[in-house]
Amino acid sequence: MKYFRGKAFYSSAVVATGLIAATPGMAAQRGINIPPAAITVQGTATAGSTVGLPNTATPAMFITFILPPDYAADTTVKLQVYMQQASGACSAVVSVGSSTRRRNSLASTNAAGGIQPGGSSPVVSFAGAGIVKVKTYNIKAPVSGLTGMLPGDAISIRLDRLVDDVSDNCGSTVFVGATQVLYEAAP
Repeated sequence: MKYFRGKAFYSSAVVATGLIAATPGMAAQRGINIPPAAITVQGTATAGSTVGLPNTATPAMFITFILPPDYAADTTVKLQVYMQQASGACSAVVSVGSSTRRRNSLASTNAAGGIQPGGSSPVVSFAGAGIVKVKTYNIKAPVSGLTGMLPGDAISIRLDRLVDDVSDNCGSTVFVGATQVLYEAAP
């Protein structure tokens, strides 16, 4: 599918981009929506119209995206994950297990961890059953192993639910209903 944005055409099978916000004097922030069907799972995780991260074993999900041609090099990229669960108020630990950058004609670069939600804890605190919580994971350059992010780089992030962590007390599956990547567009 091709669509027009500004002065260029973009092609995509499973993602869409759009202008998110513009602040005078700053570059525009744009977004890439990644539907649950485009996310791969590992361990006890399940996939369908949502991704399920149950409270057994070590469920994981992989989110992969390509930094678009208008991405402003070496700026922070934000991965926003929309989650909810069916227990009452509780907390789940959803941590970055690994991240990989792939660039044409170069070897893949891996960073074990290093990407955390806004520089804070990987604990996701839910106010109650069915209440959506948006967790933002900041991907900055340089992160150990991901130095120098450029347009065209493929970024893969593995998120693990750490059910054995003492801070994870949700007795039910955490469902991921949507994800989005926010980035700064080059001027």
